[in-house]
Amino acid sequence: MDGAMYREILANNLLPSVRALKMGRGWVFQHDNDPKHTARATKEWLRKKHLKVLEWPSQSPDLNPIENLWRELKVRIAQRQPRNLKDVEKVCMEEWAKIPAAVSANLVKTYRKHTDEYYCMYDSTWEDHPNEETSERRTQHSKKFKRFRSAARDMQKYRRDYPEQRSNLYFGGQQQDDMPNLQFYRGHIPSSPDGVFIEDFHNKWHRKYSKLEEVHSYIQWLFPLQEPGMNYQAKELTKKEIKAFREDGTAKQRLVTSYKLMLDFYGIELSNDITGEVKRANNWRERFDNLERNTHNNLRITRILKCLGTLGFPHYQAPLVRFFLEQTLVKGKLYNVKESALNYFIFAVIDKQKRRNLVKYAYAHYEPKHEFVWCPKTIQSIFSEETFPDDKNPIDLKLVAIDDNTASYQSVSHDVNKDKPMDWSGMAGELHSEKQRDQSGLKDYWWKESKHQC
Repeated sequence: MDGAMYREILANNLLPSVRALKMGRGWVFQHDNDPKHTARATKEWLRKKHLKVLEWPSQSPDLNPIENLWRELKVRIAQRQPRNLKDVEKVCMEEWAKIPAAVSANLVKTYRKHTDEYYCMYDSTWEDHPNEETSERRTQHSKKFKRFRSAARDMQKYRRDYPEQRSNLYFGGQQQDDMPNLQFYRGHIPSSPDGVFIEDFHNKWHRKYSKLEEVHSYIQWLFPLQEPGMNYQAKELTKKEIKAFREDGTAKQRLVTSYKLMLDFYGIELSNDITGEVKRANNWRERFDNLERNTHNNLRITRILKCLGTLGFPHYQAPLVRFFLEQTLVKGKLYNVKESALNYFIFAVIDKQKRRNLVKYAYAHYEPKHEFVWCPKTIQSIFSEETFPDDKNPIDLKLVAIDDNTASYQSVSHDVNKDKPMDWSGMAGELHSEKQRDQSGLKDYWWKESKHQC
């Protein structure tokens, strides 16, 4: 086969297949560095057709999904043991028709993960199933991506509810039945070692900014998690305790008051207790300065987000994260918070659809784009096809006001298990028309919407 024949095959099969599969424009064409693929005339043909071609490294293993499909076919043919060339042709046609569409889909899905430079095996945001993991591409990653990967491991364990822990055991395996965090929020016991009851935190520590900044032992009592912290006298949550906490109206209301206490400390105001809408408080300049100087507050905010998701307020997560993304990426504030917002805050959001939306918003406003590591490059290529109005919200969060001092965001209320499917157009590799037409559902396998939350 020469370049002219290859281009004729593309003309007769590639574009008709794309139209038949209704793939639109958000797909990428892949072929390797065979001379007929890289010939000047072929490149010019692809350019004139406005086709996006996946960049292929000069030295790489043969990762083309179709090669694995050829192997599948060869194995099936060998099992049939054809006797002559005519039998081979007949068996080829029969076995090719028998290969399930799921085989092709799995090959494409595996190919995507092994070749995408920014695919992270610990981030299930873009997976179809919450427990699905695949090895990453072996490549030299940037320090920025390595930091994200390290954070992603921690955040995914949280989103999956620490599956290794049992109902009434502490993180380290010690038996626990008295539920100290719930008893603290019921006002039955004080925090330790500070000896402060929950109502005293709310009434006597409100706007005591120096105390809130300099004392570090209280944050685990106000926002308990299923993981240990620096204060060994504060006990981590157990699954049994979480269930009881979520059913206790007084405890939950006091948790909201604790949230407001810390928001005020950061210069933020909870403007709607139902939706989780937040906005800048009147003292935001002073409090933002403190947040910039004391970066340990980034750890506190991550803890707060995790606690909200654990104890019954997951709908509060996305509005707060969106607030920090808007402040850091759009308004240019809180420089020292930006990396934590991207590595940790976004991925604390339990609702997968909202998490995807936040990544999309971050990508829209992040510069330079080539340094954005918080989602696979194949997803970024889809984002690049879309437009992002500066002050309009295309992604599940509604902009309530645009004034610089009062802009606030709230999550659109919906059941996390009833999200509408995302419109990820199919992103296929080499298209072979006959097989593609028989398996027309293949285009849905690349980035199909999942209703799992992890």
